[in-house]
Amino acid sequence: MQNLAPRINKTHTAIGPRPQHSVARAIAGSMLLSATLIVAATAEEYPNRPVRFVVAFAPGGITDIIARLVGERLSERLGQTIVIDNKGGAAGALGAKLVSTSEPDGYTFLVTTTAIAVNAAASPISIDPRTQLVPVAMAASSPTIIAARTPATSKSLPEFVRNLKQDVLTYASSGAGTVEHLTAAYLLKGISGIAATHVPYRSGAEAINAVIGNHVNLSSTPVGSAISVVQNHQLQILGVASHKRVAMLPDVPTFGESGLADMDSASWVAIFGPPRLPSAVTERINAGVNDAMRRPEVRERLLKIGFDLRGSSQQEFSAQIQAEVIKWTRILNETGITLN
Repeated sequence: MQNLAPRINKTHTAIGPRPQHSVARAIAGSMLLSATLIVAATAEEYPNRPVRFVVAFAPGGITDIIARLVGERLSERLGQTIVIDNKGGAAGALGAKLVSTSEPDGYTFLVTTTAIAVNAAASPISIDPRTQLVPVAMAASSPTIIAARTPATSKSLPEFVRNLKQDVLTYASSGAGTVEHLTAAYLLKGISGIAATHVPYRSGAEAINAVIGNHVNLSSTPVGSAISVVQNHQLQILGVASHKRVAMLPDVPTFGESGLADMDSASWVAIFGPPRLPSAVTERINAGVNDAMRRPEVRERLLKIGFDLRGSSQQEFSAQIQAEVIKWTRILNETGITLN
């Protein structure tokens, strides 16, 4: 994924118009009591100073790219600067912790991925997005696929396993405990007669290169990580983890169609706020994100990197987060995978 955007070295980036109020006023406002901040946030003048997007991963990655796409359009709508603040580390846990303890004043939001739901399912000490954050808006998602090196005569994952004619299969992902690792482990567990060994790599690009280089049999990855090599005919997708076929892969069967678990697994990017965030602020940011994602230039950019918009109301997104944590808890239990 490193070739999708120029490398960004700064962890703080301001997007949008310059603040119209003085620095002194901004500093004074940040020192107000929590109750006063909440009242101010819900007043008609919100926002009256820059809004901070804490991106839970490093600059230059997909989460950062989408945060900046959304931030630029949201800045136009709000009339305030969106400051991108990259706080990568611990699979997104550092950024989540920071926002979970922030003032609920409408000026600090978290931009993170499916990892937050997996982390909550795996450990009781992880930040739980259902109770320790407020789900605000879903931005975009990229479904999980499993792919083999081309040329592959198999057209589905079960057929590939049958044709492999060996007892042990190896599959790569971008790391232990990732959505892609758990998805592949869950699906392969449903195919009898094969022992599957996971080979973790440091990134999705490395996991893809491993299967192209014939070091492993399969790679489990988001479409966004694989789209360019699929288009170059270096990978063949054997299935997509979605309840229905995806628009960008109309000829690729879902795993349910192939006789495996009918599951929906995706790497999504979404926005959360701190606990007790006023509903007026939540709804305003939700509407702004949905508007940003509907822009033709944003949708076109997302499709090029294998993502599609996943806009929804705040209530729908909140219900989805509830379901996500439950789903990954079940998958962890059924696969027996434990995460440190």
